[in-house]
Amino acid sequence: RFQRSEKTMADRNSSSAFKTLVLNFMPSKCYEEYFLNYNFFDAVCFKTILNSSLNLSIVLGSVLVKLPQILKIVRNGSVGGLSLISFFLELAAVTFTMTYNAVNAYPFRTWGESFFISIQCAILVTMFLYYSGRPFVSGAFGLVYVAITVTLVSGLVPMNVLTSLQITTIPIMMASKVFQIYENYKNGSTGQLSAITTFLNLAGTLGRIFTTLQEA
Repeated sequence: RFQRSEKTMADRNSSSAFKTLVLNFMPSKCYEEYFLNYNFFDAVCFKTILNSSLNLSIVLGSVLVKLPQILKIVRNGSVGGLSLISFFLELAAVTFTMTYNAVNAYPFRTWGESFFISIQCAILVTMFLYYSGRPFVSGAFGLVYVAITVTLVSGLVPMNVLTSLQITTIPIMMASKVFQIYENYKNGSTGQLSAITTFLNLAGTLGRIFTTLQEA
């Protein structure tokens, strides 16, 4: 009887852990439809799970999205053909998005990619300065960026300021692409620009647009 009680307790704990895990990807209503009612054809729940899966994929993919670009710079020891202004503007845009969402405590799955991309963009700006022969400026930039980011998420910055910064992210991001395009045109080549990173950026952007429209 004691062994049976232990087994029952273990089953309940396992079931509870599974439910907790699943509820990270779907609302309780969908959990009931799928795992209690065995209704696997609920259209609303299917759309919700698809959206959650895309959110997770975007966040996970963003962890390495800039890695091909970083490796290409390190491998060739050059930032030729790349635009510092483009890197800097993209860093500003993703940082504004990250800090705005973090302060508002929105679910990490809906903006987590901006956290990981901001780290990688900061690395790219630092590398650009270093490989351009400005190691001191490179190190100083890293410290300044960390200080600014901490200030933005500290609660010291008024919410209306964070909102205004968030509104500017789309034109800032568009401007960053224009500067890189101009750099390519001026040089007559893409230089050290990574095609893989460019493609991954596009895929992530399209995915985020889709999930945002679904949640609107």
